[in-house]
Amino acid sequence: MFGSGMFSPILRAAPKKQRRPSTCSPGERRTPSSPPLPPWPARATWPSRWTSSPRACSGIPAAAAILVACRVAASWTAFALAGTAKPDAAGGWEIPALYSAASDQPVPVTQDCTSSSGFQVCVHPAFSFYLDDLAAAFDPVAAEIAGLPGAPVGAKEVASMSGGQDVQSGISVNPPVFEFTAEHVGTMFGEFYGIPDAAGWGEGFQQGLLDAFLTGRPPHAGPVPILLGPAQQAVEDALLTAVGSQPLEDALLTAVGSQPLSPSVTSAGVSAAAQRFAALSASARHAWLAAHLAALRAGKITLAQIP
Repeated sequence: MFGSGMFSPILRAAPKKQRRPSTCSPGERRTPSSPPLPPWPARATWPSRWTSSPRACSGIPAAAAILVACRVAASWTAFALAGTAKPDAAGGWEIPALYSAASDQPVPVTQDCTSSSGFQVCVHPAFSFYLDDLAAAFDPVAAEIAGLPGAPVGAKEVASMSGGQDVQSGISVNPPVFEFTAEHVGTMFGEFYGIPDAAGWGEGFQQGLLDAFLTGRPPHAGPVPILLGPAQQAVEDALLTAVGSQPLEDALLTAVGSQPLSPSVTSAGVSAAAQRFAALSASARHAWLAAHLAALRAGKITLAQIP
């Protein structure tokens, strides 16, 4: 009213507060404690307290569905591939879709070795803690037969399997080396599973070396063979006695590693021949073996012929 001389302000309506568009679907409302939802993919990483309300908006259900679908697909693929597996020549399993002959080769490894007495002993690095004990077991026996035809100049661990079969210990040629595995040494098995009896454990390796030396048997894949005849067993027992080790019990000769005794041969006869041969001097034993080793290996020596 300007005519009255009084100022009359013009009243304007206050602007309406702008509301941010909701990300909820119609009929839903955000819980008061919920912060603004970030864009995907961060939406799936909000703490669960922000999405605990069944009415709160969240992208987690969609992410979970994707993860579940991926896991189901991966599991189905794994089961499908496993169903095509078949045994391979090395004793394992081969999946044709994943197999590559070019890459399926042994991983090269440098063995750990020791040769304090000149008789070199080598093992896989995984078994290096056995190395000193092995050398201590091999050294005295190796010294008894050193220089004889086919006597090994060392010993080394080799792979336990070949062509799907167990590898048995023996002496290779050029140069002669006693080869054994972590599974089989002579008639013993599981030698690298532990040392419950330290003396018996070492004697197992000594017997394995002498088994191979007295028969001339090379390493091979297959079952454990019958190893020693009566004269061979007597000489082995004598050599073990000479180095302070315990030979196999006579009652066990036919059970673990020796040929069945004929009616004319008794375990007492084997023991008597072993005692005679062990009583000789080291040089006398060595000289007799040098002259008769070929016949002994061929099974042509009788117990009576052992001095």
